[in-house]
Amino acid sequence: TTYPCHVRVLYVGDVGSFELWSKLFLEGYGGYYSPFWEHIASYRLSNYENIQFLAYEDMKANLRNSISIVCNFLDLPELDESSMSQLEAHLSFKNFKETPSLNKQKLVKLCDDIGYSNQDEGAVFVRKGIVGDWVNYFSDDMVQKFIEKDEELSERIDRFLK
Repeated sequence: TTYPCHVRVLYVGDVGSFELWSKLFLEGYGGYYSPFWEHIASYRLSNYENIQFLAYEDMKANLRNSISIVCNFLDLPELDESSMSQLEAHLSFKNFKETPSLNKQKLVKLCDDIGYSNQDEGAVFVRKGIVGDWVNYFSDDMVQKFIEKDEELSERIDRFLK
């Protein structure tokens, strides 16, 4: 749900429906890193030892644990309580949403100032950060199509790794 929102913020005019963006995404025309499933598979199937996978849902559920995983992956020493708390606050979604260098507010304002933005329609670059909010946007049909695409990727990866 993120890419169509970015486009809506940064471009003027009709940028298409969420349904259209979902269809394009499923067909491999989803903007950055498209086609998405092939992009993900290329990393999952690589033999690189310098890639750590983290899920947004896991970071939202337990940011401290995710920080520890990254520290361990990078062979960094365990953080003391003060450093952990400071890093946890810095990496919070609330901080991300409020920090101009991260939330693209300067870019959004520039686009708005030159009349090249839909900002007046209430669009924001950094949205809610709520795990599972996608259910408010996806139709049952879209959910099924995304599940099928995920299962197809999982089967391809499983076949390759056997």
